[in-house]
Amino acid sequence: MARPLAGRLAAALAGALAIATPPGLRADDAGPHGDVAAIRHDAPILIAHWTNVPPRIDDVVVEGDDALAVWSGGARAGIATMHRRSARWWIVQNAIRTGPQRPVTAPELARELDVPGAVASLAAIHVTGIDDGVAPFQPPDADTGELRDRTDGFDAALVPPDPTALASLRFGGRAATPGEMPPTPGENGFYFYTLENRSDAPLALTGAALRVWFPFVLDPSRRYVTWLGFVEPEIRALHGSLRDNTLRFDLPAMTLTPGKPALGEIDGNAAPAP
Repeated sequence: MARPLAGRLAAALAGALAIATPPGLRADDAGPHGDVAAIRHDAPILIAHWTNVPPRIDDVVVEGDDALAVWSGGARAGIATMHRRSARWWIVQNAIRTGPQRPVTAPELARELDVPGAVASLAAIHVTGIDDGVAPFQPPDADTGELRDRTDGFDAALVPPDPTALASLRFGGRAATPGEMPPTPGENGFYFYTLENRSDAPLALTGAALRVWFPFVLDPSRRYVTWLGFVEPEIRALHGSLRDNTLRFDLPAMTLTPGKPALGEIDGNAAPAP
């Protein structure tokens, strides 16, 4: 008879020794080989968003559509919670311990960081906040002069050319639903966003940039474009650049009408067959 999930998880993590430098022995990964390999490929790319050096994945536990990755890198260590959605592994939570790293076992780290699933059951882990709800608007980021949005685990920023425009702009985004993105046949949506001019006069933007980090690994073979409607002129199929799992779009000059939200999306088109 198979052991309960919590027991299998505890057994998988119990053999992990020091994850701080110098490393000790590591536990055997647990879960289907293909899924573990996918987590070991994707997790370092995603976790690098929080670290200054490429992280090392010490242990991986996969159960169904949920997974944990124990990692370390530089002066940080942590446990990433991941969930499979739309045939991709999304990072849902990344509990991090910073500062000088002392040797610690994976179960000790899980208890210290109070990571759901690492001390109880992976069945309790699920993606939250990903639905068809209205994207909340975000206040300006006082440190960087950007409009930031972190809805659904994304890290998106609109960078206006003139910081004085921040007071008039509102920016929000959301993940594509499973029915809006691949592998759903005929769908290519990856991210949807809203830009609104809250002033009383038309607002002209020249030289603005849109930057979006994704909580799942983007396929570099796809061609990513953004569309933005209800601006003058409308932006159609503007190509972006991909670096460090972040898409950047240098937006052309446009004017936003007051009180009329501009609706945008980022699509990823499969490369044409050779």
